[in-house]
Amino acid sequence: MKKITSILFFALATILSFSACDREKMDNDSTEQGEGSINLASLKGLSVDVSSTTITRADGDVNTDNYLIRIYNADGELVQEWKYSKLPEIFTLKVGSYSIQALSHEVQPAEFEKPYYYAEESFTIEANKVKDLEPLVCRLQNIQVSVTYDDKLKALMGDDVKTIVSVGNASLIFEKDETKSGYFQSNKENDNVMTATMTGKIDGNPESVPYPIKNAKAGQHRIIKFYLKYVNDDGYIEGGFVSMKLAIVAQCTVIEKGVIVEQDEEIIPDPNPSEPEGEKPTIEGVGFNIDESITFPIRTTVDVNVKVTSSEGLSNLKVKIVSDFLTEEMLSDVGLTSEFDLAYPGEYAEGLKGLDFPVGNEVIGAKDLDFAITQFTALLLEPGTHKFIITAIDKKKNQVEKTLTLISVEKE
Repeated sequence: MKKITSILFFALATILSFSACDREKMDNDSTEQGEGSINLASLKGLSVDVSSTTITRADGDVNTDNYLIRIYNADGELVQEWKYSKLPEIFTLKVGSYSIQALSHEVQPAEFEKPYYYAEESFTIEANKVKDLEPLVCRLQNIQVSVTYDDKLKALMGDDVKTIVSVGNASLIFEKDETKSGYFQSNKENDNVMTATMTGKIDGNPESVPYPIKNAKAGQHRIIKFYLKYVNDDGYIEGGFVSMKLAIVAQCTVIEKGVIVEQDEEIIPDPNPSEPEGEKPTIEGVGFNIDESITFPIRTTVDVNVKVTSSEGLSNLKVKIVSDFLTEEMLSDVGLTSEFDLAYPGEYAEGLKGLDFPVGNEVIGAKDLDFAITQFTALLLEPGTHKFIITAIDKKKNQVEKTLTLISVEKE
């Protein structure tokens, strides 16, 4: 019995001895890991970058007293948080990697007059050392949006007009006289799609005009402007006999750090277009079926004439060339392009006239028009298929499209 007791006592003593050794080892490891400190006094120079001007707290223009200062460990866990006004000068941390953040407030998906400013810096704590930080500069981290209207449009706007701006699932309503900016939280990818939809009565008629905007980014100020503009169906504003109309045009100006970096204009299509009245124009081949291809040897000139008729009078005659040989580069060498409107030829007028194509006022208002492509066939110097997609549009928006296909082959 005494022998058994002695054995049990010895075993228990051995276990306790190993346990004590393990605790001592853990204590030694903890001591070896150690602690260090971060010098938070260096953050007293916290500043806020507003547009292109950096404003420090000493200037008195931006009050950062209630800004939040947060420290996170390498696992993304919050270690400590203070208000900037309550920040200590020194704070002790275990050895390891950390990040410190300064933020103006808890960002919301969308809110008026609440810019979200943010800065972050990573640092490492070493045992028995004090880590100094660089002063943080907080910059805008949400998307600022303003909505405006020109005076001509305002004169026609009813009291119910408003613009709803949406980014993701968040939206704000800008009333017609709203002057405040809205601020939207950016997604992680920073490639936000924004939609501004103006609704309400314009000149007594209910309207809903959506304006999509791509690639809105944090730190940008997007100024959206709706206004009226006289255009024809293609947005051209040129002379000549053509039916013009007032259209709602949207423009988005992008400002980054106080500098205009982009300015896009878009004509908003009528969401409820009326059905055109009258007969559609016609496009026919003279002496051939335009729906069937024409084959001929290269380096020859072939008579190819097209007749375009319109009871209402033409407003546009568009041509698109699709050819492996007649590339954009090749056409530009002879003063042409692969897509043009004979009613509004612009810089290509002389080149088109040189091919005996009708242009400008010869097209606008025409009811019976001959369109000869004969001289163009001489340019087809290589075998291939060449398509001329012709679209005729009349003054009442009726339109028709036909494709003329020319196939050039080697001489036998």
